[in-house]
Amino acid sequence: MRLRVNPGALFTLFILLLFFGGVLTARQWQFQARLFPWTIGIPVMLLCVAQLAMDLFRATEADNPDDVGGLMDLPVDRSVPVSVVIRRAINTFGWFIGFFLVIWLIGFIIAVPLFVFLYLSVQAREKLRVSLIYTGAMLIFLIGIFHQVLHIPWPPGVFPAPQEKILGWIDTGTRWLEAMIGWT
Repeated sequence: MRLRVNPGALFTLFILLLFFGGVLTARQWQFQARLFPWTIGIPVMLLCVAQLAMDLFRATEADNPDDVGGLMDLPVDRSVPVSVVIRRAINTFGWFIGFFLVIWLIGFIIAVPLFVFLYLSVQAREKLRVSLIYTGAMLIFLIGIFHQVLHIPWPPGVFPAPQEKILGWIDTGTRWLEAMIGWT
C-alpha cells in the first residue's frame, strides 16, 4: 500500500477544507444558527476523511492509464456524445442555479416546495398527483421539523412578503391548534 495523490484525492481534500471552514466559522454563531452547518458539516467532514483515506491508499493492480473503471467511483460511458453530456450538465446546473436564485428572491419556505414540484413535474415528468404528494410532504417536513421543532430563523428573500405571509399563517394555525388541543 503506497500513497497515491490523484485528482480524486485533491477534490476530496478541497471539499474537506471547505466544510471544515464552514464548521469552524459556525462555532461563533448562536446555537440555532450553527445547528444546520454542524449537522451537515461534521458528518460530511468524517465522510471526506474516509474518502480521502481510500483515495490516497487505494491499492491498484497495474498503473494502466487507459483504465478508468474506478475513477471517482463513476463508470464512464464513452458512447454518449459530448454534446449530450454538455447539454445534461447545463440542465443540471440550470436547476441548481434556478433553485438558489428562487431561494434568494423569495426565501426557503416557498422555494423548496416550488423546486420539488417543478423538478418532479417538468424534469422527471411525474404525474401531477405524485408531484403534489411529494411537494406537500416536503412542505410538511420543512415546516414541521425546521420551523416548529428547531425554530430555525428563515432569512428573508429579496421579496420577503410572500414568505412572511406564509409564516404568519403557519404561526396563526399553530396557535389555533394549540388552543383547540389545550397545549401551552
